[in-house]
Formats: sequence, C-alpha cells, structure tokens
Amino acid sequence: MKNLKNSSKFKDIKDLNNMSIGYLKKDSDMTTVYIGNLVYSKNEKSILNLFKSYGYVNFVRINRDKKTKKSKGIAFVQMKNRNEALKAIKALNGKQLDGRTLKVSIALENNKPKKNKRSRR
Repeated sequence: MKNLKNSSKFKDIKDLNNMSIGYLKKDSDMTTVYIGNLVYSKNEKSILNLFKSYGYVNFVRINRDKKTKKSKGIAFVQMKNRNEALKAIKALNGKQLDGRTLKVSIALENNKPKKNKRSRR
C-alpha cells in the first residue's frame, strides 16, 4: 500500500483523518458530501442549487424521520467530480445559512454490519 503520509496530495495528517475509505478509492471519481446543521425546512432543490455552482451533482438526499417524514437536519450530496466536491466543502463548511453554521465534509462510509434487533432469550 502506498504511504499516503508522504503524498503531496495531503498537506496535513489531519487531512488523512478526515477522509473516508471511499474517498481514497481510485475506481470512481464520485464523492459523497455530508451536510449537517441544516434548517429543517430545507428541501432537495435548495440544496441542489447550493452545490451545483461547484460542479455536477448526481443526487441529493435529505435524511428524514421514517414516521413523520420531517427532516433530521442532515443531507448527503453525491458529486460527480472529487475535486469539485472538495471545492464545495472548502467553500461551504462553516458558512452561515438561514442562521445556522453548516458542517460540510466528506461522507464516511458505514461498513458496520447491522445489529439484529431481536431479543435473545
């Protein structure tokens, strides 16, 4: 495996800690971006408009409560180009939107197996 610490692509070890395994894959240039601390009234179209100025957006998904269908205040945006996604993250992380400070980063992959919810008797 290539030693990523010595790679000129990463300026700081902190950069490595903030990247997901999906970010480091070379087979796909698509990158998923996490957006947190959103106002609950935001919809997919408004988030699309926010990100499309940085590049091509494949999809936008807002996490919603299963029962009430209300927003949980977080969303995911998949962008076609990794460099455009990184530009969007740099520009939008910490930005004020509707009175809230956005938290924008590379989305981490959740590869943990789901726990069985059945009780063991």
